[in-house]
Amino acid sequence: MKKTFLKCPKRITVLKEKCPELPNPPRPIITRWGTWINAVKYYCTNFNELKSIIEEFEEESECVRAAKRLFKMPSIQSNLVYIVSNFGFLPGTITKLETRGVLLSKSVDVVNNIQIKHEECNGKIAKLILDKFNKVISKNKGWENIKKINQVLIGETTNDDDLSSSNLNLDNYLSMKYAPITSVDVERSFSMYKNILTPNRPTLLEIGLSPSIPKRETLTPGRMDWSIFKKTLNDNIKLNISLKTTDEVNDALDFLTLSIQSAALSASITKTNKSSHNKTPHHIQILLAEKRMARAKWQKSKYPNDKIKLNQLSNKLKKLIRKHTNDSYNSYVEALTTTNCSLWKATKSLPRLKQPSPLFVKQITLGLSLTSKKLTYSLSTYRNALLLMIFSLVHHN
Repeated sequence: MKKTFLKCPKRITVLKEKCPELPNPPRPIITRWGTWINAVKYYCTNFNELKSIIEEFEEESECVRAAKRLFKMPSIQSNLVYIVSNFGFLPGTITKLETRGVLLSKSVDVVNNIQIKHEECNGKIAKLILDKFNKVISKNKGWENIKKINQVLIGETTNDDDLSSSNLNLDNYLSMKYAPITSVDVERSFSMYKNILTPNRPTLLEIGLSPSIPKRETLTPGRMDWSIFKKTLNDNIKLNISLKTTDEVNDALDFLTLSIQSAALSASITKTNKSSHNKTPHHIQILLAEKRMARAKWQKSKYPNDKIKLNQLSNKLKKLIRKHTNDSYNSYVEALTTTNCSLWKATKSLPRLKQPSPLFVKQITLGLSLTSKKLTYSLSTYRNALLLMIFSLVHHN
């Protein structure tokens, strides 16, 4: 039944035309057991309406044929009534246990009420479920500790020996007043991971960062400037010292060693790696995050309004990125000068640009001479360099 209306808007339209007040069929989640019982309650309440609608569908797909076979089963209606009448309370109790900020005493009462209602159920299946429930509760040693803590919190236990027998102190008892007894929303996280781990989910990567290169173990942090080393060592060293005793010789050796080390450190040139990665501005990052959220929302809902919002954010983001790229290039060109060789470096990098070689002099005839090819390539390179120089001079003026 889930696949019958899941990916067919035509069948949903027929459902709305026949029964306009009837909501869409539920979509049970595998990892959430309460959704399956809610689906059973839906089909039990609207059995006749859904059966008449399903019988009008053509048997063109396997899901429709399977749905028709299910509705024709002789025991389907009795099974639906049995499940709803005996176990229809479970979705509400699961929701209560999943609610945050509930007192521990109320959570314990909910579990005790579940056991009482299971004992009131009739039938072989109800007995099997009750036996399973009792086995799980009896094997759970933490449940006994929770009940003892609850008795202390609600005032049923006034003996201090019960407090000393446990490994908890008084602060731990106070913090257990609103303690959850469920799996701490782990059940709901499974369906979230299903969307997170999809291959079409966007991921923001930092591209262009320099790789981490391990530093070479050396005595100096960088390249040595021997002229500075020589000058520093000549200024610090002393030759008019006494070397008559053993202590004087040791002191002189220590002083010479320290002088060489200090001169080497002062003469070493540290090379800083300049990152060529342009960081994205903060306002573009915020807009990119909004676009990703809008795309994730549209992928789940497929609503036209969500698609319109996604397109608006995409167009706005493209305009901002285009404007940021133009502004960055303009600031780069305006910073080119002839004093720090930046203009020369920019001009030198122009021939590195991959340009298609002039294989064709015209559309039909090939360039037969190699000299004409070289001349055409050199003229195009010179023209680009000249245009860049003129553009930078105009910006400086």
